[in-house]
Amino acid sequence: MIVSILAVSLLLAGSAPQVLDNAGLTTAIQEARETPDDHGQALAGRRFKIILPVVYGDRQNLKTYKSPARWRYDRKKRELEVTVGLGQISSQNYDQFDEQGLSVLPDLQTTYFHVEERKVQTNFEKRVVPGGAGMGAVGVASEAGIRSLGVSYGLATPYPQTDAAGLPSGFKPLMISRVNMDPIGVRQAVDGMVVVVEGEVVPLANGGPLICGKFRGLLSAENVTGDKLNFLSDNQCFVTSNIDRVSVYAGRTSGGKSELLKRWGK
Repeated sequence: MIVSILAVSLLLAGSAPQVLDNAGLTTAIQEARETPDDHGQALAGRRFKIILPVVYGDRQNLKTYKSPARWRYDRKKRELEVTVGLGQISSQNYDQFDEQGLSVLPDLQTTYFHVEERKVQTNFEKRVVPGGAGMGAVGVASEAGIRSLGVSYGLATPYPQTDAAGLPSGFKPLMISRVNMDPIGVRQAVDGMVVVVEGEVVPLANGGPLICGKFRGLLSAENVTGDKLNFLSDNQCFVTSNIDRVSVYAGRTSGGKSELLKRWGK
């Protein structure tokens, strides 16, 4: 009898779904997109553990622009700032907001964990009026620029919390920590610093936990790249989720160990 119980226990343990990491959740979303009518039903109830590097916040690229975890250093104040900041899905930035029933849900905060960017040289056309009004026909001029084609995957978590999902107690969509630090120690402090996000995929919208759409409108990415002739289009997929724990781990200052700096949740 003991052997039988052990065998059953091992069988049950072996059949438990694996906790999804960054790559695993990315692959699961890509597979779910192949059957869009299913809305990712197979993802419901899956646990995830996402690791996000804390990146330099002033670097000008799409991954930094969408990163939830960033650092900056103010040399005048000799102050290191670490920010964990989530985005938000709205009708202004997501083209399927009303069609997917998101308007009836609490505000969905976004945590991007996979961002791809492909840059394409593009000729942009603009209207030109020679000599002002009444001085001739409107012409069209062409100017070379860059179009950034993005693909982004993220978590979508309601805030304030619903009965089904939300953020861990004490954690807000924007958390900022500042510490006085000598410039020579900054690189050691941030090198290897990560934010670990843990939780469960929970269906909230109609049909299932997977929602996909496009960034609404063309974003002039001057604040991302410094280039006025760089425009962004972005295909986005999110899994609605409950985040029950967020942890911040130190970089090399911990002597090679992943020292826990801060934790929200159980």
